[in-house]
Amino acid sequence: NLRATSGIDLKVAASATRWWRFGTAGSGPRLPPFRASARLRDAQQGYRLDDLELKVADNIVKASLQVVRSGLRLRITGKAAAPLIDLARLAPDAGTTTVPRGAAASPRAAGHWKLVDMDLDLNIGRLVFPGGRELRSGSGRIALEDGRLHAKGLQAMFGGAKAMLEGSVADPQNLAGLDVGVAVQGGELAELFNFFGVSIRQVGTYQGRARMQGSLDALRLTAIDLQAGRPGQSMHVTGQIEDVAGRRGIQLAMTASISNSTAAGVLLGIELPRLPSLRATARLIDAPGGYAFEDLKLSMGRTSIQGRIAHARGEPRPRITADLSGPLVDLSEWPRPQRKPGGTNPLLAADVEANLRFDRVVLPGRRALGPVSGGVRLEAGALEFKQFTVAVEGASATVEGKIGDP
Repeated sequence: NLRATSGIDLKVAASATRWWRFGTAGSGPRLPPFRASARLRDAQQGYRLDDLELKVADNIVKASLQVVRSGLRLRITGKAAAPLIDLARLAPDAGTTTVPRGAAASPRAAGHWKLVDMDLDLNIGRLVFPGGRELRSGSGRIALEDGRLHAKGLQAMFGGAKAMLEGSVADPQNLAGLDVGVAVQGGELAELFNFFGVSIRQVGTYQGRARMQGSLDALRLTAIDLQAGRPGQSMHVTGQIEDVAGRRGIQLAMTASISNSTAAGVLLGIELPRLPSLRATARLIDAPGGYAFEDLKLSMGRTSIQGRIAHARGEPRPRITADLSGPLVDLSEWPRPQRKPGGTNPLLAADVEANLRFDRVVLPGRRALGPVSGGVRLEAGALEFKQFTVAVEGASATVEGKIGDP
């Protein structure tokens, strides 16, 4: 019925061979070249598109959709699937666009995200972001409302992790305005951090949840609840990180159990001998040049200490400062540092400055001292004592000086 525009059943094909604008007088957003075909039929309050195939660059989307007029925009509902969506290839070609002077550093315009509202069941083989980061095996429900992207029960693989996401992205074009709850699990935590541009040492398997806010370039993590580890070492972390890429605003509560100290040393980037089983709790915060463990409580064999330890990156060695106290330190349980043939001196692993207060110290020969207090500095392998007071068998002495090769 032509007069009523009803009874429509058409095969429709459309294409554009160059970048174009949707709107009158060239005022609409710039859109990429495309080819599309579909079967168009009328439906209640709108139209139905079956056997839809849309190709943009190397991206191919197949879908079955229903289109209705909703306010100022069309509203599209239905199902869509794509083996690949490469967002980087949807940006205008540099040779076909004129960039106004001073606008090169501006975020990419996202006007085409507001052309329509959508609510789709989606399956994507690979979703590639500008810069090369990608999601795999994406499925779930997504909605686009006034340019804001919402994810509902979305599952995907990224950074070696299997993830479930629920939340919204205010600026999908620039991956900014994130407010997404995510639950993840995977085989190596370092691989997940690397996806967000952060390099850490290998930790092991993990599972956890957090809320991602901000953008991928300025990512904030809140409500963190993570468990990670491998045989011989495990940790549980809760808290938040204000700037993941910049490693700033770290506020994490940590619990660690370590039965294999040499493996833990690999994680920390220092060489550790075989030590008694360790359990520790602390608050991890960022500190100038590195990080610090506040409110540390550590038990290792018979040893029990508490206090603060800070680690700062440096050359030729990292620097550790500590303020520690406790009822007992049993050195007889600790192996004596050994220099391996052709290896480096373990006392050169880090420079250390510590203020110590212990009620009792058991030496490797099982002689007991106590109380023990004062300052100790280890620098370039040399040991220095400052106002170091030791009590033994009813007598006490104060030690000052340096041992060049302890």
